[in-house]
Formats: sequence, C-alpha cells, structure tokens
Amino acid sequence: MLGLLQKHILAAQWGHRALPCELPFSPGCCYGRAACPQAAARWRFYALLFAMLSCATLFADSAEVHVVERVSLDGVVGEQLSDTMLYTGQSYFTEAAPKIGGYIFIGWTTSATEGFTQRDVFGRAFDSAPYFLYDAITLTANYISEDTDTDNDGMPDGHELYWYGSLDVSAQSDTDNDGATFAQEIQYGTNPLFLDRSLVGVFGDASVKTPYNPNGYARYVFRSEPEGVLFATVTGYANGGFRDVHDGYGRSGMCRRRDDG
Repeated sequence: MLGLLQKHILAAQWGHRALPCELPFSPGCCYGRAACPQAAARWRFYALLFAMLSCATLFADSAEVHVVERVSLDGVVGEQLSDTMLYTGQSYFTEAAPKIGGYIFIGWTTSATEGFTQRDVFGRAFDSAPYFLYDAITLTANYISEDTDTDNDGMPDGHELYWYGSLDVSAQSDTDNDGATFAQEIQYGTNPLFLDRSLVGVFGDASVKTPYNPNGYARYVFRSEPEGVLFATVTGYANGGFRDVHDGYGRSGMCRRRDDG
C-alpha cells in the first residue's frame, strides 16, 4: 500500500503520466500538473495519507518498555539511578556515570548486548553509553575499589579497565608514545590513549582557550601605572584597530593598537 502511494505521489509531483489508476478511490487521468488541474490537489492528498500511514506504522512497531539504570560496586548491585518507560526502536544514552568516593568507574554493561556500545573508538569506556532499545533492559554502571590491584603492577585495576578494558597495561606503560607513563597520565588528568605534546598547556580531550596567532602579530599589553589601579591589565595580539579600556569606576576610553608592539 505504501509503495503504491509513493508511485502515485512521484507521478503527480513530477508530471509523469501514470498507468490507469490502481486505487479504487483515484480517478484515472493524466497526472501532469499542466494537463490536469486536479493533479496538485491529488498529490497533496496522497502525501498526507502516506505520512499518516507511515506514522501509524512507526508507532505500531514501537512499545513502551521498562529501562532500569543502576550501580554495581565490586560486583554488588547498589543504588538505582533511574527507572523509566521508553519506546523501543529508538536510540538513547545512559545517564553519566556518577563519581563515587573510593571507587573507579570501569564501564556500563547491559542485560541485552544487542544494540549496545560500551566503548568509544579509542577503547575508553563511555561515561554516558549509547544504546538502541529493542526490549526491556537493565543498564549497570560498574565500579571497583580504587585500592584493587589484582595483577600487582602498581596501577589500580579500575584505571586499566576504564581506559583499556583489560589488565594488560601497567603503571609504566606508554601506549600513545608521548613520553608520559600511564601513571603520569592519570596523575596529570591527561588521556593515555591520545598523544599529548607536552605536560603543560592543553591536555588530551580537554578544551580551553589558548592564544592563537597564525599571522605573527606583535603582542600588546594595556595597563595602568601603577598597574591595576584604573583597570585590569589586558594582553593580546595586535592587528590594528581599537579596543575599549574600562577603569574601575565605570569610565572607558579608546586605545589605538599598533602592530609594532
């Protein structure tokens, strides 16, 4: 039925001649809009009917099911995070795994493996994991004690499992070859799966504002004497133009920026 409606819609929209009508309620005539004044109205009718049937089919294939999110500490089920009813046939994300003192989050698991992704493309566990809902499921945020080190390699199992999904690395591992060990990456809060250029500045997947001066403009400084009395010191890179400078009393002035520093 839907396929037949699509055929009629295309014929009416693009002005193609159709075969004698295949629908009992459709008049048999040319679908060319110039040749048949009723073509535009017929096309709108078919389009509306097709949309209604498509929506009906979508909701007929969906159902509300039970979705539970909970926490597991060292294999023992603990706090329940949520208990909701969601429609099947759609994609969702879990809640962000909460921080729990004394424990390290190692990843989400589910009672139904189909349509569930636990790790990103680098291998790191998702804090908020995506999943496609087929049926009622239970999603579990798993944690282990930060003191657990079953392989005695100097690195808590939790960090190894969160970043790599296994215990095949140690505190001295440097899997991204950036000169920082796994232990150092954890200490500095950097990403052990992603090359860090240095141990100062912007790390891993952090996002901060940093100076950007591709044209080599001279650096400028606006300051009062004594510094900070009239307004806060402002620094940047000169490229001509003007800049507002405000004093501590709400008054402002204009300063010309020069390219010679």
